[in-house]
Amino acid sequence: MSREHAVEIVRLGQVRHHDNADALDITDIHGGYPCIVKRDSFSEGDLAVYVPIDSLVDTSRPEFAFLTPHAKADGLARIKAVRLRGVFSMGLLVPAPVGAVEGDDVAARLGVTVYVQPDDFTANDALRDNGCMPVYSDIESWRRFRDVLRSDEEVVVLEKLHGQNARLTMHEGELFVGSRTNLKKRDENNVWWRAMMRCPEVVRLVEAQLDLVVYGEQLGTTGGYPYGPTQGVAHFAAFDMLTKSTRRYLDWPTTEMLLGWYGVPSAPVLFRGSARDADIEGLAEGETALGGGRHVREGVVIRPLRERFDERLGRVILKLHGQGHLLRRKEIQK
Repeated sequence: MSREHAVEIVRLGQVRHHDNADALDITDIHGGYPCIVKRDSFSEGDLAVYVPIDSLVDTSRPEFAFLTPHAKADGLARIKAVRLRGVFSMGLLVPAPVGAVEGDDVAARLGVTVYVQPDDFTANDALRDNGCMPVYSDIESWRRFRDVLRSDEEVVVLEKLHGQNARLTMHEGELFVGSRTNLKKRDENNVWWRAMMRCPEVVRLVEAQLDLVVYGEQLGTTGGYPYGPTQGVAHFAAFDMLTKSTRRYLDWPTTEMLLGWYGVPSAPVLFRGSARDADIEGLAEGETALGGGRHVREGVVIRPLRERFDERLGRVILKLHGQGHLLRRKEIQK
């Protein structure tokens, strides 16, 4: 699981006044997550619990009781990005428990879990996993690990598409299709299979390149993000490839070349060049570059042109959700 969802004990840096609100302060967690708090509730150097967005908190606990009006029937409230008096805020700060140590993950101690968007499938559509294609790698947040990118490193910035993770490969002469977590039984009513059947180019690619797994996004069935003329029509866009024999991801130029040869739709490339010249936060905003720009883009994925590993991350690949997406998603889910 991505460390973006860790519920950690953090030591606060500068706590400054909110420019447009007398009763609010703001601080930055891990140098990249702005978090708004009540005025004078925290000071620089304090230990606190940082609860990131998309966490589910139990409002029966005293730490989270103030969120009771926002809880569902099960008593759980979901932490979301907000804009307060014109300033963007991500996550929640609460006082650190007695005896807590900086860096500790206290999710279990505080009963915090991660919100998982339900897959659009019935309980009967999953196949037993035969190991033919690995689950896609977790991607850490650029806000926290931006320093992993070398300033002179050549990177590619792809639009992060808002759909459901999808993958496909050939195995023992048979085409297999999966979501992030399950292989799917072949069924024309299943949205993952419908998406692949609407993209014969990617099927031809894996039929010709038997050692490859192609990863992408099943699009068009996620509310408010159609990426095309009609909401509800499943389609596919690729963003990565892996060789099964080595369990290694391909360098982006090779992935891009193969997608081009076979005419496979892919996540739009928004930038290619030196990391120092990439306006990552700016690229995460604006309209989608796919499907005629009918709605906001989700964000971006940043990766070196040449695959490499880092001792903190493993594979070097980062993501940044746009503020526009995070705030729009909140409105859609009301």
